Amino acid sequence: MPTGLALRPAIGAQRGAVLRCLDSIPALADDPISALRDDRVDDQNPALFDDRQHRVLLLDAQGAGGAAARLRLYADSDSVWFTLNAAWNGSAWTRDTSGTASGGFRLSRNEAEFLHDANTGVTFTTWTRTWRLPMSSTASNTAFEVAGTVREVGRLGLQYSNSDTTSHDNLAGGGAVTFRSRFPTAPSSITLTPYSTSGSFVGNPTVMVPDRDGFAFYSHQTIPALGATYWFGSYTAVA
Repeated sequence: MPTGLALRPAIGAQRGAVLRCLDSIPALADDPISALRDDRVDDQNPALFDDRQHRVLLLDAQGAGGAAARLRLYADSDSVWFTLNAAWNGSAWTRDTSGTASGGFRLSRNEAEFLHDANTGVTFTTWTRTWRLPMSSTASNTAFEVAGTVREVGRLGLQYSNSDTTSHDNLAGGGAVTFRSRFPTAPSSITLTPYSTSGSFVGNPTVMVPDRDGFAFYSHQTIPALGATYWFGSYTAVA
């Protein structure tokens, strides 16, 4: 309880400071939506509004954790941005703590996106890894679209059974895997690792037709009379 009481004045003061900042910009106070879509705020207070990107700083929580966890809230003509350890300087993102990863979240009318950058430089212009979920009526997704380096590990398996009283060779079996998220491109490598196999299964399944959404796999095996064989393992896909 004492901690909660101590936080109330700080929260109230911070909220008051934000409201006074917004009230000081007439165009934003009168019509905040239109102000973010044109250049009126830019003419009245160029220090707060970026000509090129039109991204306004709405909140800067300087007391939230350490410098690497400093929270900021930005808005532009299309999106609201929540960032940690990343400040917009008008043309690039700047870290509060260099050598420490930056993260964030962007929400717009048609999509949501998680942001991450682990480079060691002080500034960067593009987030190295993103997870974007399109939500527009023409491109609704059930999974995130990933950009940047991707590594996914999952499970797959094959099982064969021969109910005949004679042996059969070159029996074909296969299946398909769907990635949890859409990769930026087709994987550059897919490695299959067995977890459990029967003694008669030969080799690993073969990967075929990989793309952004997944891949297929198959194998040909010889099954003895009234016998069975199986292969269960994992895949590691890198893009």
